[in-house]
Amino acid sequence: MGRLRTEVMELEARVEKETARQLRENRNRVFAIRLAEHAQKEVDAVVAQAGDRGVRFDCKKGCAICCRLEVQVFPQESFRIARTLRGQPGLESLVTALAEHVQRHRGITDTRQRGFCPLLVDGSCSIYEQRPLACRKMVSLDVERCKQMGESVPSDPEMAFKADAVVSGTRKAYARLKLPIENHELIASVLLALTDPTAEERWWNGEDVFKTSALPPS
Repeated sequence: MGRLRTEVMELEARVEKETARQLRENRNRVFAIRLAEHAQKEVDAVVAQAGDRGVRFDCKKGCAICCRLEVQVFPQESFRIARTLRGQPGLESLVTALAEHVQRHRGITDTRQRGFCPLLVDGSCSIYEQRPLACRKMVSLDVERCKQMGESVPSDPEMAFKADAVVSGTRKAYARLKLPIENHELIASVLLALTDPTAEERWWNGEDVFKTSALPPS
């Protein structure tokens, strides 16, 4: 446990230092949003390293069991996803689907009562390259246990600790710049990012724009 603890602490410190450096050197909101990719690649590397250690994950393409779970994301991740979706066809229909999903799931705490993520298309993630940290680190050792719809996914402990270190280091780096870095529910926050043209600028100016996650006026 001594080795793992050291590696986790070093990883968190490295991610915080590198992310903070890039934010200092590129002080604009567009860069701060794009930098979400940096942490996501770090988590991808952690998952790949687990595979190199011989860990065999049970997730397969087309498996969407965990896509019914509530996903919490950083603001920069929501904005990055919204920027990608804004350039795709069928945006109006997508916004309607996102709004319906948010409304339908208000107050629901039982995972088994949740519907699938509206960003799934034919059983596959339509934002796979931009998927948030929470989704990237949710790789299962046992899909059969996932089918029981518990609150957690069976995962490799070392991978989980290191992925959490990346998340923590990223949070600390954005907090240094006084940017709101609280997690918010994925679909509601992407919906707001898509429908409120002032959201990015207000976030950059220090406002937690996703705090209420309210639906836009009809």
